[in-house]
Amino acid sequence: MPAQISTSLKDWSTTAGSNQPGGSANVGPDLDDNLRAMQVPVRNLMTRDTIASAATCDIGTKEAHQLTITGTTGITSLGTSLGSAGYGIRKKLTFAGILTLTNSASLACITSANITTAAGDACEVEYSASGWTMLWYARKTGAPVAVQSFALSDLGNATANKTLANGAFSQTWDWTNLTGTNAGLKITGTGNSSGLGYVVSIEPGAGNLPAAILRVVGGSGALFVCYPNSFYLRPAALAVSGNAADSDVGAQSANSGASNSNGGTLYLYGGNSGSGGTSTGGNVVINGGIGGPGGDGEVRLRDPFGLYNTLKVGSTQISLAGSTKLVLDQKHVFVDNTNGTPTISAGGGTGATIAGSDVLFEVTFGTGAPTSVTVTFANAWASAPQVLVSGTQSGQVLHYSAATNTVQILSSTAFSSGTKVSVLCLGKQ
Repeated sequence: MPAQISTSLKDWSTTAGSNQPGGSANVGPDLDDNLRAMQVPVRNLMTRDTIASAATCDIGTKEAHQLTITGTTGITSLGTSLGSAGYGIRKKLTFAGILTLTNSASLACITSANITTAAGDACEVEYSASGWTMLWYARKTGAPVAVQSFALSDLGNATANKTLANGAFSQTWDWTNLTGTNAGLKITGTGNSSGLGYVVSIEPGAGNLPAAILRVVGGSGALFVCYPNSFYLRPAALAVSGNAADSDVGAQSANSGASNSNGGTLYLYGGNSGSGGTSTGGNVVINGGIGGPGGDGEVRLRDPFGLYNTLKVGSTQISLAGSTKLVLDQKHVFVDNTNGTPTISAGGGTGATIAGSDVLFEVTFGTGAPTSVTVTFANAWASAPQVLVSGTQSGQVLHYSAATNTVQILSSTAFSSGTKVSVLCLGKQ
C-alpha cells in the first residue's frame, strides 16, 4: 500500500491531528512506506536545487530549501504556488549572476528598495499572506547591501579610536542655519598641559598626493586651496558688476584693556634655498592689480592712520628695479649700481683711475697734464643725464658734455696728477 504521508513540507501541519496517516494505516505493511516518505521533506531542508530567473520566479514549486537562481532576468515576484498552507516556509537563495530584485508588496526587500545582485550573493526569504519577505541579504564581497547615511548629530554616538576604512567615496554635508549665530560646523578641542595638540589635523599621507588637501569654494570659484606643497588664498572673481571685496591679512591685536601688551607682528617669508649649486632663496613679491583705463593698482606702504609719511626698513639696503641700489643707515644715503662700473674711454692722463657707479663716480687723474676725461657708462641712460661736477684742484673751471652713453669732463686748465673729480649724474624725464 503506498504511503499516506505527503513528501512536501508545506502539507505538514503543526497540529498533530491534521497530519497523516489518519489512523487507518496498517502498522506492518504501511510503516516502512510512511517512514521513507517522512525522510523526504526532512532531507530537502539540506538539499540544493536550481531555478531559472523570471519576472515571476515561483520558488514554491521547488521542494529543496536551498535554491540557486540562474540567469539574469529581473525578478518582481517569487510566486504564490505554496498557498495559505505554506505560510512560514523559508527558502535560502543564492544568485548565479547579476539581476534586479524589484522591491514590492509581494517581494519585500530588506532595504525597502530594489537590490542588484552579484554572483555569489545570498539571501533568505519567508512566505506569508502578503508574499515573500526578505529576512537578510549578504553580498559575497562582504560589502553592505546599502550605504547607510548619518546625520552630523550621530557623531556624538560614535565610538572613539575607530578608523574609517579606505575606499573611493565622497562626503557632502548640507545644513541650514536656523539663527544668525548658528555655525554650520563647529569643532572644538583641548590641548594637553603644555598647550600642545591639534584641533583638526589633515594628513594626506605618503604615496600619490591628492590635487588639493583642502578647498574652500564660494561665489564662482575657489576662495582658499591648500595644495600638498603650497596654498592659494584669494577670493574668486566678482560675478556681478560693482567693486570687488577687499581682503585683509593681519597679525593678532592685543587686548585693548590689557596694559603693556604689544600687537602681533606679521611676517612674510620667501622660502629658504637648498645648500648646493647656485640655488637662491625665494622672493616676496607684492603686486598691485592690473588696471583698466584708470590705471594699474599701486603697492602702498602706510602708517596706522592711513598716511604715507612713514616708512621704516630694517635692512641695510633696498634694491630698486633690479639695477640700482639705495643703501641707508641712520645718518647717510649711498647710491650705487650693481650692474658694473663706468670706464675711462679717453683722456684722464696716464694712470688715471675711476671708481663708483653710473650715478656717482670719482676720477683720479694721472700724469701728462690732461685737460679732459671721457667716461663711458656701464649702462646707457634713457636720455642724457643732468651732471654735477666738482674737483679738488683750486682755480679750475669745470664743465661737462653729456650723452646717453658717455659724459666728458673738461677744464679750463690742465689737471694735475692726483686731482680728484666727483661726478653726480641724475636721470631726467
